[in-house]
Amino acid sequence: MSKTKPRIAVFWDRMGGITEAKIAGEEVKQLNNVGINTDLLLIERCPPSKYEHFLSGIAIENLQDQAPAIFRKNFKIPGFSFLSSSHIFSPLFSSFTLTKKYDILITHQTFTCFTAYSLQKYRNIPYLALIWDPITYILQKVYVDASLSFFLPILKIMGYNLDKIISSAAKVVILPSRYHLNLMKRITDKPIEIVYPGTDPAIKIPDERGKYLLAVARWERGKKPFFVLDVLEGLKKKGVTPTLSMVGRWRTQKLRENFLKDAKRRGVEKQINLFGHVNEIMLKKLYFGTRVLLHPINESFGMIGLEATAHGAPIIIPRNSGVTDLFKDGVHGYFPMEGDVNGYVENIERLLTNERLAWKMGHKAWKVSKQYTWKNHANELKKVIQRFI
Repeated sequence: MSKTKPRIAVFWDRMGGITEAKIAGEEVKQLNNVGINTDLLLIERCPPSKYEHFLSGIAIENLQDQAPAIFRKNFKIPGFSFLSSSHIFSPLFSSFTLTKKYDILITHQTFTCFTAYSLQKYRNIPYLALIWDPITYILQKVYVDASLSFFLPILKIMGYNLDKIISSAAKVVILPSRYHLNLMKRITDKPIEIVYPGTDPAIKIPDERGKYLLAVARWERGKKPFFVLDVLEGLKKKGVTPTLSMVGRWRTQKLRENFLKDAKRRGVEKQINLFGHVNEIMLKKLYFGTRVLLHPINESFGMIGLEATAHGAPIIIPRNSGVTDLFKDGVHGYFPMEGDVNGYVENIERLLTNERLAWKMGHKAWKVSKQYTWKNHANELKKVIQRFI
């Protein structure tokens, strides 16, 4: 590290959605606020103005802009959901074209670490690997039913070895929760730190919880939107017919159409309001007004869960999801097993028929969320940087 004030880059491959932009923007701003000179470094160019609300006022460098012309066009690798040509080509040219000299990279996402590894090797820039999901896990979770499933045994071996290489080259591995802790301990003997993400807790919350259910995601098959229909159908059999607000873009129009067709077949289509993408003001209103947030899948963290609790909403999310590190089952929400329709139905029914229980759970969860602000997140990252760099 340089003897002068070090320059840090929060390093992402792309701003794939609002969640990434929110995390990146808050991390850069708050690290600067706690005295660390920090920029945002991206492999792929951020779409103009798309995430201006979250990224305004911070310095952004795009490796795509510095690439040889032949590599500036990006395309998805066939058969893969996340891997693109930029992940493959960026390690080849970035070490020669990077304009700024960074002392440290805080590298988000496993595939971004390919480029961080190259910059460490050829530009002597150390990196902290902030791993949301290891490649080994992604292959098991995302591709088990995909067109690449035939090659899965070979891909798992390759993924494990790639995880090992990029984590072993890092100064330290950072995880957003304990979700992948045991897996990463098997992959690497490097130090592993847990640094929970942050949120922006509301100053005050409503005195009553609303009546509708809320689900928020970028809806694709992996997010299990049809499980939500299973839950609504299970509630209907018990004579409970709440309104469900579903927020978020759909991966394809075809998936959205199939979802609505299935909802109609089950007789629950009139209970569903599809909002699509909403702005932050509207999302906060929905958090404030919901009886409970329900989330169908396990995730390494689950930012939606922390944001909901920051607005006083109890959460129902699968047991062992990363965000459940911070909260207690039966106190701040309910944590059934992933795919347990009956567990979801019983817990949602309990909260729908007892508004005071929902409010008390949400109030307790809101008080916990105040410990996990973006400033606290930045201070925890600062401690890790000071220990290992």
